[in-house]
Amino acid sequence: MTRTIITKSNHRPIRVAQEGTIAVTAGEYSSILTKENNENAITANNNADATTEGNFSLAMTAGVGANASTKRDSSHAITGSDFSHTSTRGDGSHAITAGYKAGAITEGEYSHAITAETASCAYVKGKNSIACALGRDAWVRGELGSWLVATEWEYSEDAEKYMLRSIATGKVDGEKIKPNRWYKAQNGQLVDSVYSHSK
Repeated sequence: MTRTIITKSNHRPIRVAQEGTIAVTAGEYSSILTKENNENAITANNNADATTEGNFSLAMTAGVGANASTKRDSSHAITGSDFSHTSTRGDGSHAITAGYKAGAITEGEYSHAITAETASCAYVKGKNSIACALGRDAWVRGELGSWLVATEWEYSEDAEKYMLRSIATGKVDGEKIKPNRWYKAQNGQLVDSVYSHSK
């Protein structure tokens, strides 16, 4: 049986522990925690956190400073705001961010971390996984056996906006591309770079 819990501006944690439960909060500083299969946790305001610990779960946030975390196989964490972070720990799971200076991290095999904004980072800790950073001044990092994808942008005076200059891809083989080091795209190549969150 599916249960739905919806709150607004409650400033309190929500904890659900039944299969098929959906928890939604629209209040500041709220937190959501689910612990069973087929669950969804969604927040839509500042400083909110969504955490799931069940298979096939989804944690989603859309507020500034919000975080989404999952801890089981085939789970997904998504954020859509600045300075937010996503983290997954199961094989085949995915972490996606679309905010400025946001981070996406996965820890399972065949998992993928994707970021799509300026100064963000994507980090994968499992083999056969992909770290993909599609924003300006973004970084990627991976374990041995993973793949990295990064983009390079430059400002066009004629178009008055940033334009895509190059896309760099490579496998973390331990020789040309080292494991557990940050890389950026430069002239179509992945270049070893010190990660700086201050840009």
